[in-house]
Amino acid sequence: MTNPFGAPNAKVGTVPAARRGDRTILITGLLLTTFSATVISLVVPRVAAFYEALGSALPILTLLCVQFYLVAWLMPVLVVAIAVVWPTPTQRTFLLNVFGIMLPIAILPLVFFALYLPMLQLAETL
Repeated sequence: MTNPFGAPNAKVGTVPAARRGDRTILITGLLLTTFSATVISLVVPRVAAFYEALGSALPILTLLCVQFYLVAWLMPVLVVAIAVVWPTPTQRTFLLNVFGIMLPIAILPLVFFALYLPMLQLAETL
């Protein structure tokens, strides 16, 4: 802008580039968290029924996963809440990356490890 007293030349309907990136991160985060919650909701009850049939004592990590697996559905809700409510764009983008992308990538292997832990203990006793 060469004339400080002139009218601004920005278009009215444009969205800043940072907000467009937020949309991409939001959609990716929603897809990942929904996929993770779906996988956890489908796998954990079946594995819990298998361990129930065995009748063995479960490790605490496996027991927590079996009892609270529906908490995984709070991940997509958290991602939407961050996108809608968080006031500063820089922190919003960072938090969407952490809770929408990194958290599901970390949670799935942890849940699978927790579900496989009784098998590891059973193999140890043999």
